[in-house]
Amino acid sequence: MEEIRTKLSILYLLDEAKGPVSVSLLSEYILGKNGMDYFSFIKILHELYDDDFIGKESEKARTLYYLCPEGVNAMEYYRADVPLFEKEKAKKFLDEHSGEIADMRQVLCDHSKNRDGSYTLRLQLRKDRKLMADMYLRTDNMAKADIACRNWKERAGEIYGALLDELIR
Repeated sequence: MEEIRTKLSILYLLDEAKGPVSVSLLSEYILGKNGMDYFSFIKILHELYDDDFIGKESEKARTLYYLCPEGVNAMEYYRADVPLFEKEKAKKFLDEHSGEIADMRQVLCDHSKNRDGSYTLRLQLRKDRKLMADMYLRTDNMAKADIACRNWKERAGEIYGALLDELIR
């Protein structure tokens, strides 16, 4: 039961953050909250990731987690089950760390291997913590996935603008 509450707490915090949150901030929130050990926390985080509730982006020495569509759906369904004290604790935590969270990357790219050997990319662009673009693309190999992620990180605004211009033409 505690594991389910912890998963719900992580999903709720990510949903309320409206953007990516570092693993260090997530662990500070969860471990400080209920005395859970770090290895149990990481196990739960990986389960949420493996079940497509959350996604992650690793860059240099930092890993950021964000809510995936499955996680958004879960929060829509279970939001009422989050206790009021948990909502207040999350709000306070997010307020205290708003500067750190605002500094989290505004451009995200993650890719995962599919069973058929292809790769699915998830590209996100945020501006002022508002989601501007959230796209899933498929490519046939890892090299193309890496190139696409690198280009998205370097030129997301330009690519987003060109795509939007093309769509409204």
